[in-house]
Amino acid sequence: MLKNGLIGEDRIWQPIGFRSLSPFRDKICVLWYTGAYREKLGELDLSVVFPSIASCPTTDYDLQNFLVTIGMSKKPSEEDSQKLTKLLAGWFESVSTQGLFGEGCIKSASREIVFRGRLAQFRVDASNSGQDTLNWLLLSVLNFGYSNIPVQEFVVDHEKKLDLFVGRSRGKTRSIPLQ
Repeated sequence: MLKNGLIGEDRIWQPIGFRSLSPFRDKICVLWYTGAYREKLGELDLSVVFPSIASCPTTDYDLQNFLVTIGMSKKPSEEDSQKLTKLLAGWFESVSTQGLFGEGCIKSASREIVFRGRLAQFRVDASNSGQDTLNWLLLSVLNFGYSNIPVQEFVVDHEKKLDLFVGRSRGKTRSIPLQ
């Protein structure tokens, strides 16, 4: 039964869906997550922002070098920053020769993950891959959010209007090499 965005007794939450990146095959994706995770987020929902977002679309991105921004509910500790970097390094390794469902590989276009305040950022080369492999990245990051610090935003590119989606990030910048 659907009531207030929750389905069934296990309390599954359905946020707003998102569209695939162009030039990938056009699809609408919907991410479901638990009510318990939703409660960890507080007043805000999980925000998944791809360049095709209806309220602020852009075609100003380069598949060979686009920015991924992860907004966490609080500034990550050094330990949590290391965990996220290790997760991302493992993810990049897993898609270094082939993506999901026969899609091509995705490579890191960054040598490091840059942390500032509650944000983590890195660049991706997805020019030979597809939306399913990018969705796997989103699911991997969400899995980090379940077991560590809740992830509130997952923003793909939108560099010129990033503050609109994640606010201003304050604090010193620190980088951790992808290994």
